[in-house]
Amino acid sequence: MHLKRWITGIISTPFLFLIIYKGGALFAVSLSIICVLALLEYFRIVFNTKGKTISGIILLLSIFVGPVIMWAAYKNALDLIIIIVAFNLIISGLFTLTQFKSDSFIIENFTKQVLGIIYIPILLSFLILIRNGADGMLWIFFLLFVVFAGDIGAFYIGSYFGRHKLCPSVSPKKTIEGSIGGAFFKFGRRIIF
Repeated sequence: MHLKRWITGIISTPFLFLIIYKGGALFAVSLSIICVLALLEYFRIVFNTKGKTISGIILLLSIFVGPVIMWAAYKNALDLIIIIVAFNLIISGLFTLTQFKSDSFIIENFTKQVLGIIYIPILLSFLILIRNGADGMLWIFFLLFVVFAGDIGAFYIGSYFGRHKLCPSVSPKKTIEGSIGGAFFKFGRRIIF
């Protein structure tokens, strides 16, 4: 049942460790690729497909802005990140004004685009800033350890003991027992000792 997950983890973990260990441009480019993929998935989920802008300028602007934010974080140019976010807001807003009468979903898609830029590239850029800081590699490894521990705990506790659904409309397989198991694996050491 879990063989695919284990094989994926065994194959991908060395590459993940190598990218984090090397840091620099390799880490930034890797996060830029992840950023673009995450933005595409985000827009696939949240954009209102009845609107005309799903494959239009707003989507293309996001695919451009995301990696530029990653590059600015790599260069440690925090002021440039703010300028890029403002540029995105202005261009998206201007485009929205031109489509306002013909597309009744443009305001909704505009809002989701702006939130997507804040949610994905801005937050991913923090990983680059952390990695470039003092002891950044250790902090990134620590962060991954905590996340992996919580995910593994939630998955296995939920798989074997989960009976009560957490929120079936959002994620049908997640259980209350799994979320408690994940929290315990993240923070259980502090509770026990």
